[in-house]
Amino acid sequence: MIFLTISRCCAFFDYPLYMLLFLSKTHNLNNFLQTTILGIFINFSDYHKVHGLFGIIVGIESTTHSFFHILRWARRNDDIQYLWQSQTGVTGLVTLICMPLIVLPMSIPYLKKKMTFEWRKGLHYLSIIWVLSLMNHAPQRIFWLVGVPFFMYTADKLIGIFMRTYLLENAVSYLFCLFVSHDHMICIDMSLTLYLLYHTLDY
Repeated sequence: MIFLTISRCCAFFDYPLYMLLFLSKTHNLNNFLQTTILGIFINFSDYHKVHGLFGIIVGIESTTHSFFHILRWARRNDDIQYLWQSQTGVTGLVTLICMPLIVLPMSIPYLKKKMTFEWRKGLHYLSIIWVLSLMNHAPQRIFWLVGVPFFMYTADKLIGIFMRTYLLENAVSYLFCLFVSHDHMICIDMSLTLYLLYHTLDY
């Protein structure tokens, strides 16, 4: 009973973090929210640190959750077979295998230096398998809880790909600076604006 309590407490603690892991990466939605009145009170512009921190916490909590479930089943005679004979066990095992491959290359400095960004990013996309497995791990409680933020992330990603992504053909930066005082100035990067204006007039 103690092992079950610890395991479930870890899972319940992670529920809001699961949601924020995906909502923190809905860049188009966050950029829009930053332009609303909510942007005065909440900084929606950069949630990368939040995503990284919550990812590490979820990695630790999920491993702890799995450890105590396996320990609980191992202490009973035939319950360890639930690990590969039940939906909860199989989906939990899949998430447990994916978790270190998703989290460690992005959070451990040694691995970040030894692995190229492309490899680390590729492994990070195992999070799709992870979240689909998680949605079916305890579907009566977690399917919509994780599914809705994941759907929002997917929709946001597709919007970014098909509607809001621009290719800059050169890396020239056009900065317009206004001196406010002798030690302060405001600079605006007009590269994208000029690029879009040029191509609009070109057509």
